[in-house]
Amino acid sequence: MDRPHLYRSATVDWQPHPTLRGIRVKSLEKRATWPEASVTLVEVDAGGVIELHVHQENYESAYVLSGDGLLHVPEGDVTIKAGDGVTIPPQTLHGLENTGSEPMRILAVHIPPLM
Repeated sequence: MDRPHLYRSATVDWQPHPTLRGIRVKSLEKRATWPEASVTLVEVDAGGVIELHVHQENYESAYVLSGDGLLHVPEGDVTIKAGDGVTIPPQTLHGLENTGSEPMRILAVHIPPLM
């Protein structure tokens, strides 16, 4: 990227996650627009779960915009809420579940990009 790239989440439609039920995503930046990182809005339904998984080469930094949840990391489960964030290094098992009664929204940045 050699100049600023503006993105507007209102112009991007929510898409169902390709493999996780109850999870929707808005891809704001991807490899085609920013070769260094991907930026994604993630919405997890109440009671929804992002199963334990590993990114082989990607750092993931996630910031909770709204809602409450339980973050699963090797050190143990951690309660998270709006205003909390976490950065997960590559090859680290992690997952998330929405423990609240409302959808949970997260802004996730992956370096290098996932998509």
